[in-house]
Amino acid sequence: EPPYPPLWPPVPPRDMLVKDTILENDFCQVYYRGKDNCASLRANVIANHSRAVPTLEYGDKSRPPMVMLHGWPDTTALWANQFEAFCGPTGDYFCVAPSWFEFHPDVPSRPDSDLFWDKQLEAWHDVIRDMHLSDITLVTFDFGSILGFQFVYKFPWLVKSVIAMDFGDPVLSWMKNVPVQTPDIQDLPSYQQNNIKSFLTDNDDLMRANIRGLPCAECEAITSRSGWPFYQFVIDAPGETWPERLAVAVPREEYDFQFWPSFPDNTPLLFLYGECEEHTGKCVGCSKCKERKFHFFDDTWLEWIEGRGSKSAAVAIKAGHWLMLDASKDVSDVMREWLRREKEGEGGDTD
Repeated sequence: EPPYPPLWPPVPPRDMLVKDTILENDFCQVYYRGKDNCASLRANVIANHSRAVPTLEYGDKSRPPMVMLHGWPDTTALWANQFEAFCGPTGDYFCVAPSWFEFHPDVPSRPDSDLFWDKQLEAWHDVIRDMHLSDITLVTFDFGSILGFQFVYKFPWLVKSVIAMDFGDPVLSWMKNVPVQTPDIQDLPSYQQNNIKSFLTDNDDLMRANIRGLPCAECEAITSRSGWPFYQFVIDAPGETWPERLAVAVPREEYDFQFWPSFPDNTPLLFLYGECEEHTGKCVGCSKCKERKFHFFDDTWLEWIEGRGSKSAAVAIKAGHWLMLDASKDVSDVMREWLRREKEGEGGDTD
């Protein structure tokens, strides 16, 4: 028998059923790492194009919501393994994965005037509002963590807890002489420079070359338009910089972090990160874990998490950057135990 009952969750109205390229082409073929029948799992995932941004949704809507934000260069299907682990027939959550602007091939392109981080935050907020979600567990990865933490800053009343993966931020309030001005494009890593150049010149070939060898290298969704979030790093026109659009009343010099002003004191946080170089660690066919040389965070981030006490924890996973794929079971096990402890009031510390 298939692992998922044929009518679970309840079949949505026929007019809500849409063909979704990401669900059809990325969910099982690119991202799923389980051993069960992915086609059966996928058949119960709902693709919705009627919201502020397209979503993938799975599970019983009466359960607590888990909202998942992917990064670059990925799609909403990134969370296939966590959909299975947390929102299936025996799960405890209702999963929602909203897309970014310009990361979905089945909806019209946005005008450039929409392509600002704050407008992306508002679109995700609209999704959550329109679905009547509250007390969400917010799960973020990569660039999705930058905007995820900004989302928590702007809408803290919606977020019960945060699980962030592989992107942290320097704690500026602990550091001295840290420049906070808008960088020049030449100051960015080469892949980010290429993303910006690809976006500004509509050069899909440059974007394809930039993502060669990455999980979603063949995904139809990743085009030159998906470079727009990186362009926000270098915009310095008055009224268009991301800091003044995010929090006009807070000078950059008063930020606690590089990319968001502050984090709510009472919001629990689990931070998971891969400690291995890519293609080493627990991924299928990979060699033994080789210690990773570069991380998207620094020691001040880990020290800040430790200083928050039992409400927060940082856990290293034997995987590379895409830890939710390469060590999907380990990631889900750590998440599940931490969430259990939070629910039962034991604090979020986990081994």
